[in-house]
Amino acid sequence: MAKNERKAGGFKIDNAVPIPDGRNSNCSTSKVAAVRALEVGESVFFPGMTINNVSSVAANARRYSPEMFNRKYTSRTVEGGVRVWRIA
Repeated sequence: MAKNERKAGGFKIDNAVPIPDGRNSNCSTSKVAAVRALEVGESVFFPGMTINNVSSVAANARRYSPEMFNRKYTSRTVEGGVRVWRIA
């Protein structure tokens, strides 16, 4: 191990790594807003995304808003991305 190098739990601890600009685009507020705006029976398409990314968007849409707790969504991988439907 080099000088000033640390490990914890089997992982190397890094120092002075710059933080990239911007937020995680997979769960941006614009995507959450799109899911929150859905009415029952409507859907929204997220091009180039995976089902795991979109699942966290839908989860964040329901989080922290009491009026959102009763909403239900389903998502499917479709050609070119993922589509989310509001089902309740």
